[in-house]
Amino acid sequence: MDVARRVRELYRYAATFQGWLWMGVLTLVGGLVLAPPVLLIAPLWPRARHHFADLVHRILALYIRSVMYMRVEVEGRERRADGTCVLVANHQSWLDPLVLMGIEPRLGGPVRRYMLEVPVFRTIVRLAGFFPSEIGELAALEALRESVASARARNGSLLFFPEGTRSRGGEVGPFHRGAFRAAFDHGLAIQPVVIEGLERVLPREGPIVQTQGRQVVRVRYLDPIGPPFALGAGERRRDRVRALSDRARAALIEELERMRAERAPQARLATRARCSTCPSSRDSSTSL
Repeated sequence: MDVARRVRELYRYAATFQGWLWMGVLTLVGGLVLAPPVLLIAPLWPRARHHFADLVHRILALYIRSVMYMRVEVEGRERRADGTCVLVANHQSWLDPLVLMGIEPRLGGPVRRYMLEVPVFRTIVRLAGFFPSEIGELAALEALRESVASARARNGSLLFFPEGTRSRGGEVGPFHRGAFRAAFDHGLAIQPVVIEGLERVLPREGPIVQTQGRQVVRVRYLDPIGPPFALGAGERRRDRVRALSDRARAALIEELERMRAERAPQARLATRARCSTCPSSRDSSTSL
């Protein structure tokens, strides 16, 4: 048993090392090799930024397919809103944006300022279409307007994690309303997306992978909440924005609970299969 446990631990640390090494290599290549030419030609050819965003998407798609610690499954893609929209997702792990950017092409939106303090990473993030914004802070109207215009021009979308930070224990926290103000003000559909499984793979508490083998991570698209968002008689803008936020949060919570319930029988079967091979299980089954 000690040998088996050590082998599992070795795999876990090897998977962690491979994931961080791969991410570091991709960041350096993107920031030092691919980004400088784009910065040079973008003033003359603005579409260079769009092609850079496409390249980031392909690189991250490769990343999430090749890491040793997860296997991403996308569900409900047929429900995805057409064209430019505001994607809102629950936030469990620092891997969340990487997974979604590997699934969705040309995503932009707000990003925490501390992430822009790393020179190479800052260049990639800005070229990909993100702008700085802190938790609970209203994004600058001009920055948001430019981000929406850029998303529409490149047929991309905006990515928001309305919780503002990674949740503890995988539960959906309170929502900030910036994403829903953006959708209301610019007439964009709200596309809820549920991520299930990353809170077990790489939770908020540390940088080491916590699961064994390639954990299945599911990304499920829900029905979009579409415009028009016209105000009713006597209705205030902030009330409608709050209602949109509450509706999206309720949908995410309900679907996340459903997805966890779906996983539970599979987890029990996997546990029984593992236990059936251990001496104690064989002895007890024989005694029965």
